[in-house]
Amino acid sequence: MNDKNQIMTDRIVQVVTDKFKSRSRVGIEKYGTTLCRNEAEILERLTHLEEELMDGLLYLQWIKEKLVPTIDQTTDTSNF
Repeated sequence: MNDKNQIMTDRIVQVVTDKFKSRSRVGIEKYGTTLCRNEAEILERLTHLEEELMDGLLYLQWIKEKLVPTIDQTTDTSNF
C-alpha cells in the first residue's frame, strides 16, 4: 500500500460479501423476516443446516468427478 489513506481491499472477500447481502435479500423476501428475527427453534435450524451441508457435499462430489472424469464412483477420492 503506497498511500497511507488508501485502504487495501480483497476482491474475493468483496464478492463473497456481495453474495451474502444478496442471499439475505432473497431470504427476507421469501420468509418475510431476517434470520435474527426468525422464530424457528434451534433443532429446526440445525436440521436445516445439516440438509444444506449435505447438499453441499453432493455438489462437491459431482465437481470432483467432473474434474477427474476417470474416477469411478467406487474410487476413494479422499486424497484428491
